[in-house]
Amino acid sequence: MYRVWYIAGALVLWLILYQSFFRYEYTMVDGNAVKRYDRLTNTTCGIPDCLPPTPTPVPKPTVFDPVVSYHEWQARFDHEARLAVLMVKKTEFGEELMHSPEAKHFAWTTEWADQVAGSVFVLHDPKSDHPLAMDPAYSESLHDPKFHVELVCFCNSAGSGYRWEVDLNKKTITYVNDDPTLEKKYGLVDSK
Repeated sequence: MYRVWYIAGALVLWLILYQSFFRYEYTMVDGNAVKRYDRLTNTTCGIPDCLPPTPTPVPKPTVFDPVVSYHEWQARFDHEARLAVLMVKKTEFGEELMHSPEAKHFAWTTEWADQVAGSVFVLHDPKSDHPLAMDPAYSESLHDPKFHVELVCFCNSAGSGYRWEVDLNKKTITYVNDDPTLEKKYGLVDSK
């Protein structure tokens, strides 16, 4: 009985060795295999034709997730807000304000300024009760340079203080409190 298993095992081993080492004969040109001869089927083919086609990887479709998009944009806008505040703090007037005796009663805040609508821009959270649609078109529209403008305020708890419009595209800082057009734009004075 054991002889049958030995014979079957030897046959399987011989088939594996034959398949691995003796079935194919390759024609080499300049060190590269260009043809393959199959001793079992007595056929010859060129190397690219013999091999099974390599499947082209198909990119996984990106599914738009409004919550993920919101958090990505929120992180970007928070980063830009920090940059805008740092730009203002580095000005001579910003440094004076930070070292003034009343500075402890004030805080640095930012709002996104919408250059087109002429008002303050708010990123809409899709989890809020009445959100605007956070769809791919809305998300793509946020790449517009008009959203790279910040309204920086060194304000007290009542909301009064010093304001600057910081354009992160042009790297410019405009003091809002001395500019009637900007004061009107941001609703800091009555619009008449």
